Amino acid sequence: MSTRERLDLKSKILETKVHELMDVSLALEVLADVARLAEDVQEVDPEGKLGLSFLAEKVKNSYSTIFKTYTMWMTEDLGKAKFEIRQAVNDLLAQTKTQKPGPEEEEDINDGCGCED
Repeated sequence: MSTRERLDLKSKILETKVHELMDVSLALEVLADVARLAEDVQEVDPEGKLGLSFLAEKVKNSYSTIFKTYTMWMTEDLGKAKFEIRQAVNDLLAQTKTQKPGPEEEEDINDGCGCED
């Protein structure tokens, strides 16, 4: 696989991760609403007589766990993708610098320099 193909692939992967992150952001927003509702439940039933306090606490803990875990995964994935894209770009730059000019380019370089053949 050429460096350019690797770069295109990594770019597509990064784009996919961004969409996944937006989907998770929406899901977390919904969970945040549920967590706020759970807090309201605790205010209504502070002694837990209705049995809702346990459920409310469970919702809040689940939200926190999901948020922390997914944030960690996304940070690792995006960091890896960023590293691989940077590496692919550096490879492309290195290839560009080490390529020798072709015969046509060499002729263009020598044209008009006043040199006698």
